[in-house]
Amino acid sequence: MFRSEASPQALAGRYPPIVLSVSDHRRLQIIALETLMSDPRNAGALLDEIDRADVVEDALIDERVVRLGDLVSYRDGLTGERHLAQLVDRLVDIPGAAALSVRSSSGAALVGLRVGQSLLWADRLGTERIYTILSIDRDQATGEPK
Repeated sequence: MFRSEASPQALAGRYPPIVLSVSDHRRLQIIALETLMSDPRNAGALLDEIDRADVVEDALIDERVVRLGDLVSYRDGLTGERHLAQLVDRLVDIPGAAALSVRSSSGAALVGLRVGQSLLWADRLGTERIYTILSIDRDQATGEPK
């Protein structure tokens, strides 16, 4: 879903650089592999994101990078709507925010982006969408979402 037949140079302009912590990288690999048989398209999208990410030690990850578990505010460039969602492994009921699973193409699109970055990607219907990260809400003391 995220890959096309375009050259790596063409893709570089379409897909901004992303960063994953070592722990998120490991966890996301497990999630993608668990999802491969039941939902190969979305597992493939997540694997594409994992493959293109720079991986850094947990202690060195920029606090403006979207991580698994973060409460993320982002804008849909197609509709102009702002969304607030917690990036999760599996869908759960979260008071005050929607859960967005990294097992979905939209969740996979957000992981690893920095505040201010945008990503152009195709949703499950093939519609090109642009998501821009507006903010991340995380408790600075614990690193957990607020």
